[in-house]
Amino acid sequence: MVQLVIIMTTKMQSLQEAIRKAICHYDGFYSGNQKLDVLSVSEIGFYKPELCPADIDESILEKCEGGNITASFNLAHDPHQEESSKIVTHYSNVQIDFEVIDYQNQKFTVQITNNMILL
Repeated sequence: MVQLVIIMTTKMQSLQEAIRKAICHYDGFYSGNQKLDVLSVSEIGFYKPELCPADIDESILEKCEGGNITASFNLAHDPHQEESSKIVTHYSNVQIDFEVIDYQNQKFTVQITNNMILL
């Protein structure tokens, strides 16, 4: 049996936490042509990060300018129907573009740069 162990640096954990926070506060989720009234985002997972500059490694991650990451998450939103309660849907393979705004005290601040995310 082969066991895969992923070791993540503190910097990568900090970057992913900043992206999680940015996703939770992002106000551009759409389904079809309707903007979703997001109530919460949870269970966020990431894979396939593509960081800029392309030759960056985790030892100098504080020099990251942004990039693209594929995410999966649960999104709870208001269905805009009087008799319905919130709807929770799981989304995967969502492309998130981000820009690093700041890196201080080993913490990243990022901004989602997608104009809208069509789900």
